[in-house]
Amino acid sequence: MKILVNCATIKAKRAVSSFGRAPALQAGGKRFDPATVHNNMLKEFFIKKMLKSKGVPDDQADMMLGLINKDPALFHQIAEEVQDKLKNGGDQMAVTMEVMKKHETRLKELMNK
Repeated sequence: MKILVNCATIKAKRAVSSFGRAPALQAGGKRFDPATVHNNMLKEFFIKKMLKSKGVPDDQADMMLGLINKDPALFHQIAEEVQDKLKNGGDQMAVTMEVMKKHETRLKELMNK
């Protein structure tokens, strides 16, 4: 049985500790890409830092990161929609709430998983 590693689901500590062992574990499988893991770690670090700077408590920031990790494409789409609406003017908070309301059903589904 070949072991395939999905880099999007690797925990940071496991990914770092597996760096030297990954090629042997994945013979013929998916290539281990430490750059992808580190990029994900950096994204999470900066997102959490930004949330903390806005006064979001750690537990809520962790919950938000968990939601983002469950469906990154959705949050990318939300961010693009917010940016498009902001180009036409408007209050960032009002625009963000409008876009989030549009995706309310999917966001609730993610929160219940």
